[in-house]
Amino acid sequence: RPLPYVKHNNALPAPPIDARGFHVFLSHVWGTGQDQMRIVKQRLLEMIPDLSVFLDVDDLEDISDLEGYIDRTQFIFIYCSKGYFQSKNCLREIISSYTKDKSIMACVDHDQGRGGLSLEQIKEQLVEAEGSYGKWGFAEDAPKGDALYAKLFEHEALEWERIGAFQDVTMRLIAERVLYANEVQTPSGRMLTRIKTDLGGK
Repeated sequence: RPLPYVKHNNALPAPPIDARGFHVFLSHVWGTGQDQMRIVKQRLLEMIPDLSVFLDVDDLEDISDLEGYIDRTQFIFIYCSKGYFQSKNCLREIISSYTKDKSIMACVDHDQGRGGLSLEQIKEQLVEAEGSYGKWGFAEDAPKGDALYAKLFEHEALEWERIGAFQDVTMRLIAERVLYANEVQTPSGRMLTRIKTDLGGK
């Protein structure tokens, strides 16, 4: 259902963006993240109907312009799962997010039977990916794995949940972070105060 204001119970509007822009970019690898990202997009639009959500299967017109899509997006949601850090295009997305200093939310899935990764595995795989930079044609000064990991987890990551009530909480947190993407860079107290003041629920 739509996400309401506490004060007057009206649905929250999406922040203004450029005509070709997006509020959130769902970065994932198809093999272990496509189904989850379809759920995220669907549920975000249920909560904030006028939100513009980039999902590659719906919105990607030119894969050579991945960096352009990142540039035109306010907030980058990265679903960390098996295969993500071995994918050239996924690394293009995270490196572009780093170099453009985008607001990022990492989402982890600790169910390794469904493609989940631990934080230690994510860091190891980011460092290992450096060995592929040359064959992928990345610039010599592209950010290294340790720097990408620090950016990815600059703010507390979310854990993906599949059980209804727990997934509701995860989706609400995603929606709040998307709405206040421009405040993620400010002290957390300010962001949390605004969320508690304006949004309904706990």
